[in-house]
Amino acid sequence: MAVTPLFDTPATSVRWMSHRRTLWLALAIITLISLGSIIGPLWSIKEKESQFENSLNKRLTLVASSQAKVIETWLDGLIQQGDRIVKSDLFRLYATEVDQIEGDISHLIKPNRASTQSDQAGLMAQLPELQSLFIEFTRYANFHSGRLVHRNGQAYVSTDHGISHISTEQQQLSRQVIATRTPQFSALQATPAGLILDMALPLFALEAASPQPEVVAVVILSKIVTDKVNQLLAASQLAENGERVYLIQKTTTGSAVVTPWSPNLIAPLQQDSANEIDQGLAFKKRTSIRSSNTVYSVASALNGLPWWIVQEADYNTARQALNHHARIAWGISALLIIVFAVTFSAIWFQQVGLKNRQIAQHFKTLATQIDNQRQLLNSVNDNIGDFISLKDLRGIYQYVNPAMMEALGRTMEEILTHDDHAVFGFDTAKRLEHWDQHVIATGQEVNIQETLYFKSQPLHLIISKVPLTESDGSLGGIISVMTNITELIEGQKRHEKAILRTVKALASAVELNDQYLAGHSRRLRLLGCEVIKQLGGSSQQQTTVEIAANLSQIGKMFVNKELLSAQRPLNNEERLEIEQHVEHAARILQPIAFELPIPDTIYQMNERIDGSGYPQGLEGDDIILPARVLSVVNSFCAMVEPRAYRTKKNSAEALTELEEMNHYYDSQVVAALREIVESPLGEKFLQTNYDEKLPVD
Repeated sequence: MAVTPLFDTPATSVRWMSHRRTLWLALAIITLISLGSIIGPLWSIKEKESQFENSLNKRLTLVASSQAKVIETWLDGLIQQGDRIVKSDLFRLYATEVDQIEGDISHLIKPNRASTQSDQAGLMAQLPELQSLFIEFTRYANFHSGRLVHRNGQAYVSTDHGISHISTEQQQLSRQVIATRTPQFSALQATPAGLILDMALPLFALEAASPQPEVVAVVILSKIVTDKVNQLLAASQLAENGERVYLIQKTTTGSAVVTPWSPNLIAPLQQDSANEIDQGLAFKKRTSIRSSNTVYSVASALNGLPWWIVQEADYNTARQALNHHARIAWGISALLIIVFAVTFSAIWFQQVGLKNRQIAQHFKTLATQIDNQRQLLNSVNDNIGDFISLKDLRGIYQYVNPAMMEALGRTMEEILTHDDHAVFGFDTAKRLEHWDQHVIATGQEVNIQETLYFKSQPLHLIISKVPLTESDGSLGGIISVMTNITELIEGQKRHEKAILRTVKALASAVELNDQYLAGHSRRLRLLGCEVIKQLGGSSQQQTTVEIAANLSQIGKMFVNKELLSAQRPLNNEERLEIEQHVEHAARILQPIAFELPIPDTIYQMNERIDGSGYPQGLEGDDIILPARVLSVVNSFCAMVEPRAYRTKKNSAEALTELEEMNHYYDSQVVAALREIVESPLGEKFLQTNYDEKLPVD
């Protein structure tokens, strides 16, 4: 019987055409998938990099502005020290009289009988006493030297005897004070004694009837600030590994970086860096100010001063997490390309085949492909990082992959034929057995998060348990896939620690600015935490109250202190200015990723139940519980604390007043506060913080 050649039939030609179309379709799909596997990681890495740089920009800007605020607070303190001289009626009267002398005033220091006028004899007689007072002040205030400078540039009262020479820079500083009528600071100067800072303050004429008295002299005080600048430039609590802070100043000779830890104290800045400083030094990648390393940096200028705080983060150190993300993304992409390539190859070889002698070759090739695929799957299974295991319905291990064997530190023989009691211990086995029984009973997959010990080390795992179904539909066992998320959990903990460091740094800024605000925040935190516990608040709500109380006063750092301590009733405009502290707090705290409603709590704690509060006029339950708690406790603490315009109230009076104002405050919160205050814990709190002891029945 003659056999028609397979390749000679029209059906064979049609079949080959179909196979070729299938091949081209498969290649097109693989190409599209490959392109998607390349474009996807590129987009993911680019998006991740954008998020990283935005987050780093916000954090470096916050650290730099916080550091600048600390320096400005220190300089304000120096100005307040100088107020003892510039507000002294004795010095103002003397300077007013000296200002009336025209021309050279050196005869006051070195009198010449022939030239001395009788009406100036009194000024010469008072000069030694003023000089002694001036020297005593500079020693007491720890200034290096001081001078009282006439408007013509001559120093006639000095910590040095006689007419004291003032430098060209000090003369220019004096002219700036006279022109602006405000305190001025010089650039830092490197001297053998260390870094010197000149502060020039205006001394106004003693003219009670004049609304804007004239500047009759300039007080120049010099201070050695090497240790203080070194302290201010020390690593901030907000800074992370690889980050540095620099103080840049601009002088007539150019820009320089202040290095109080080095022998030269001040080093000139490279021209490129100086030009960028002049343009604002916006956040971006650039060369470090003090080395050739690549860094991310941003600058924050100090108000009214030729100084900038530059915050740098090492480029490679900062991008470690981003590089790790890129490696994972490309690894997943490569794995997807391999899997899809193998899958479509298998489909192609299943479609290709001839019905004659080529069938055997076809099956042989297919068997080879299947074997290769099996080897690939075994290779993937053997090298995958997840822990994979198979147990029978009795809970006995039938298989574990190499990753799980390595994590347990045991061989396959030591694990097989054993159950979870032998592998993990009694308590852990009980928990795992519960979920195994759930899979057996329901036939459904379960996903749980557990912490298991491998080689005595805890690992945080996402465990997926799925039923293994036999060919006849019966349940044959349980497959467990454990994904190690320890690094993710530890990363979350590090993030929480970074948030706590941020809170501590901001709370420290409040304390540096005003000790009273810091004390009030501490008492608000102690009492607020007890009240939220009494109300049965969740752990997240308790943490929210604790952190929000610590930061509740931060916005008042930017409010006029004279209004905060005023001993008179405030007008509407002044009250509105004080109420802006919530907006200041929101502006500072919103960029920080607290992962808790900290900014909302601080923003709402001045709201009232009837909608009469500020800033939004929220009512009732529209105000979140932590804000309602802090609203009541804040008012209570304010009532039992003395103020400049009233005496303090005792706790009983304060509680009664809060209960009567139930249209303002949540009555349940007030009731919980009363329970706390009238408890032994509350009695101890009042006695410790307000020196109040509850009456004994």
